Amino acid sequence: MDIGEIFVRRGLLSSNQLDAVRSAGGDGARLVESVVERGLISEEDALRAIGAEVGLDFVDLATTSVDLSLLKGFPHKLIHRQSLFPIRRDNGSLLVATNDPFDLYPLDEVSAATGLSVIPVLASRSEIAKLIKAHLGVGDRKSTRLNSSHIPLSRMPS
Repeated sequence: MDIGEIFVRRGLLSSNQLDAVRSAGGDGARLVESVVERGLISEEDALRAIGAEVGLDFVDLATTSVDLSLLKGFPHKLIHRQSLFPIRRDNGSLLVATNDPFDLYPLDEVSAATGLSVIPVLASRSEIAKLIKAHLGVGDRKSTRLNSSHIPLSRMPS
């Protein structure tokens, strides 16, 4: 899947803009960062376009209700290192916000750690970071203390 072609096909970039970004070293996953940093596409528009192509929903975490009780059983190292955040349980599955639809390994780790199937949804990195800072602090210092009362999500009520 060519991310740049997705952006061109959806009218978010012109072919010339895509060529310019690629010639400056923006390709693959770096392409998204490059076009957002250059102000050519907003992160939300980029994630919505990619999500539409790969079948993932985009959620605006500023307006989405998040079940904070899920943090008790969620691997905090993945929250901090991979920019993931649990949103809610849904019919025995766990909705998890990510800003990287192509890095599925951390989502597999979440599934293994929680015993739940994971449904990824896309969200902006800045909104995920705001939730992390607001509810877990910065870094692993606070999350280590919270993790000491680990309750597996698979045993929590839906």
